Amino acid sequence: MAQGDITFWADDLADAIIKRESYNYVDKSVPKLKKITIKSSTSISGVPHIGNACDIFRAEAVVKALRDKGQKVRFIWVAENMDPLRKVPAGIPDRFEAFLGRPVAELPCPEECCNNYSEHFVNLFIDSLRNHFGAQLEVFYMDQIYSSGQLVSYVRTALDKIERLREIINQYRASPLPEDWIPWKPICENCGKIITTRMKKREGNEVHYSCEDYKFKHRKIEGCHHQGVSDIREGKGKLLWRVEWASQWPLWKVPFEPYGKEHGVNCPHVTGTPRIGAGSFWVAGNITEEIFDWPEPCPTKAPNVLQPYEYVLVGGQKMSASLGNTIATWDWPTFAPPETLKLYFLRKPKSQSNIMTSQKINKQYKLIDIELDIPKLIDDLTDYSKLFYDFNAQKIIDRLKIDENKVAMYKRLYVLCQISEKIPPTIPKTLPTSTSLVLTPLKKVLGMENLVKKSIEVLQKIFISTPMTEKDRKKIELDLILMEKYFELYAPEKIQFEIKEEFSPNLKNQLTSIEKQALKIFLEKFQEEKWDEKSLAHEIYVIGRKILQNQKGLFRLLYQILLGKEFGPKLAPLLLAMDKNWIINRISDVFN
Repeated sequence: MAQGDITFWADDLADAIIKRESYNYVDKSVPKLKKITIKSSTSISGVPHIGNACDIFRAEAVVKALRDKGQKVRFIWVAENMDPLRKVPAGIPDRFEAFLGRPVAELPCPEECCNNYSEHFVNLFIDSLRNHFGAQLEVFYMDQIYSSGQLVSYVRTALDKIERLREIINQYRASPLPEDWIPWKPICENCGKIITTRMKKREGNEVHYSCEDYKFKHRKIEGCHHQGVSDIREGKGKLLWRVEWASQWPLWKVPFEPYGKEHGVNCPHVTGTPRIGAGSFWVAGNITEEIFDWPEPCPTKAPNVLQPYEYVLVGGQKMSASLGNTIATWDWPTFAPPETLKLYFLRKPKSQSNIMTSQKINKQYKLIDIELDIPKLIDDLTDYSKLFYDFNAQKIIDRLKIDENKVAMYKRLYVLCQISEKIPPTIPKTLPTSTSLVLTPLKKVLGMENLVKKSIEVLQKIFISTPMTEKDRKKIELDLILMEKYFELYAPEKIQFEIKEEFSPNLKNQLTSIEKQALKIFLEKFQEEKWDEKSLAHEIYVIGRKILQNQKGLFRLLYQILLGKEFGPKLAPLLLAMDKNWIINRISDVFN
């Protein structure tokens, strides 16, 4: 792109990381790194879902951008498994109520297949990211970091500088921390809970504590009232969140970590913004610079093109198992290409986005894709592939009404959404969802082999000069299998259908002479001419408008004859997907 043109946000951040010169809170130059470490992390106190992958995919985009600029990069992910279990997530046995308040690293595996609770979900989560989404990252568990002694020096530094640490945190609080506040949270040696321990005093490497009741919004977790001593060198506890986050950055030498809106409110670097109530990232950033002598992992001195990123909503709300609006990363590839999830997260990270609608059915919430968000993602990815491979690109440019900058942005986005490091030399032949949405419900009638044949016929009209290969055929079949699962899980009623063996006997009697005339005109034209989706849909529209004085009238009639209801999927693709003679006979039967 020419100088001054817009670049993709991940490339902008990569440039900012490379060019950064100074700390954000203190007057000091940043260290020069031979290898750049990009970090992401996830709390494992709940069941991981696609919302947790959002942070990882956005970090990965920056990793790729840095590597494209010739930088050596390390990509790490941290399992925050010292966090306590605050409530039993949906799908976890009720017996886990007994473990509330304990670190998830020390809970049993809910399915008795792994060493513990956190390992079980980390394996599912990370394996899916690696195997289905191509994520290449190093994994660290916080319980192992503590037990191996890697954080001991940082814990000791925090305790040694506790007065200054308290002053820093108090700058961001409406009410100051108590004088006896200590940032170390031990695990109770008697009951195993971490949420209930309250620090009393420090003596060298030891912290005295008592195990007391802990109250939060909707419940109370009882302490065992044990009085104990925790030796920080043994790693049987954790630093409090903001201090812990601040210690992780120098530990792994991290110059950049993405964070969401909840962590980035009230940026103190923005003139006129009150410090009170600043997000945890800014507080931790101040701590890491002044206490641990490491630059805040934000390459700009204010919010930038990614930090903080906006909420990602499913069903109009933040993901929650109790609302039934969570989707696991290992489930997404069963109903949509994995690249589409990356597209969803990478396209507009600073804009709030939503997929699907949450509906309450029989006292339970269920996700329904009323706006067809998933098919739209598939089609958008197909559009971007045509721009990238310069395949009918001008048609895409004209339809989307985009300029050269946007074309370059979408091409770059397409590259960053790829699963493999090596981009295929030729454009993937992806079935338009206007076809797959129509073909998939016909599987019971036509069978998979015929669906694939129909799909190949459609794609051969698009890729006229390119022969279909066995690899193409396998991809077509996979696309249809994914769409079949999509129908099973999320498809709205408006696109679900089945071909009725017979139309309603009342239909013949109810047809008016004008409606019969419209059907006869359509039948004559349908038999005589060859159609594509656009021209056939237009013809149905024109006949309805001219004969029935209603542009949707003929659509409704044909839906009733074919499906037994007044609505359905896009009609033109449906008519073209089915056997032409069968359709002619079916409509003709209305007059006999």
